[in-house]
Amino acid sequence: MLKTDKTTKIFLFTAIAVYIAVFIIGIGDGTLKYISIINAITSGSVPLYWVNKQLRITQHIFELREAIVLSAETLFTTTAVYTIFSNPTNSFLHVLQYLIYGMHFIVLLLFAIYLLTCKINRLI
Repeated sequence: MLKTDKTTKIFLFTAIAVYIAVFIIGIGDGTLKYISIINAITSGSVPLYWVNKQLRITQHIFELREAIVLSAETLFTTTAVYTIFSNPTNSFLHVLQYLIYGMHFIVLLLFAIYLLTCKINRLI
């Protein structure tokens, strides 16, 4: 196993532990502040990673699924930043933040299961 693969696994399981800790703190605190911060960081990092990847590629092919995911993540980031700075009382926004949080957590868990079950030579 390569060093980058070990680093990726350590980062992934640390992120899962942080997600669980933030969920427990968020439920105990009763506010969306910490969950919104994690949502903003996670959904903001996806477009940043995509831009970084696109700068390294010489031939740019922009697919519809990329546009949909990037648009959704941008919307998630905007919603999280709004929630952080406005202290909303809207219950729809609370539900939306928990749904976004759950979607990102499920993706992390699926990626962890993929890394543990599939034999891959190296991560790209």
